[in-house]
Amino acid sequence: MHSPWRLDQRLATLELGSLAAHIDLDQPELGLQHLKLAGRVVTGAQLLGVELPLPDPARDRFVEAYLRGDDLIATYADVGQPSFRWQVYWRAVPSRFPQAVAAIEAIVSVQTGLLDSWPQLTLRSVLPTTGAAVWRGVLGSEGLQCERFDPGLTGRTITATEGWGCFGFELPDTAASYLEMVHPADFDSSSAEYVVAPSSGTCRTDGVSLRHPLFRERLEKGVILRSRVLALLLPEWPTCSRIADIQRPFFDEELPLTT
Repeated sequence: MHSPWRLDQRLATLELGSLAAHIDLDQPELGLQHLKLAGRVVTGAQLLGVELPLPDPARDRFVEAYLRGDDLIATYADVGQPSFRWQVYWRAVPSRFPQAVAAIEAIVSVQTGLLDSWPQLTLRSVLPTTGAAVWRGVLGSEGLQCERFDPGLTGRTITATEGWGCFGFELPDTAASYLEMVHPADFDSSSAEYVVAPSSGTCRTDGVSLRHPLFRERLEKGVILRSRVLALLLPEWPTCSRIADIQRPFFDEELPLTT
């Protein structure tokens, strides 16, 4: 089975359709970097970065990484103490979402040697954008509502108390758009705010930072918690019906058997 990933020690390269990107496994918080879409650089983009809440980030927390089919799997752990161990799957899922130019799922699991703990971490994406929207479930129906907003003027936060929601962003100089959603079983909140996206040289790029806090529940010894976040590059701006078509296979998927 051909994998869209290549792994060279601690550097992973993804080639998925017209999307190309790198992941520096020493910096999981940066996620997919150096993005190219149809050969064109997406300046300042960092997608599906996992910000691990380690007490001493100066120490080497990387344990191992390997490829398995469409998955890049990386394991991280606290050093010298029986506290937390994380496993991150960056999973290419092109066949499940034919609407997308590229689809990637981040699956994060955590376990602990502590009797009682709070393992919260944040998954974060940064990307340039010219416009944004949030889609929310309509109470009492199966429909969705779309609210457009200018990320340069105002941010947005959505929470599980108001029901499930997701964000979408227009990418500059292209008709393509970017969609990111947390599985409803794992959704607590998501927030988007304006940033100057990281870029090389002196070029400054307007963009947005999208953050999802994960694992806000207690974790006991011997228990494994998992969360799932889906990212899609779409060839055009999606309609509400297109979002619903994407929702169904994502919502209905079985919880992955990570180790």
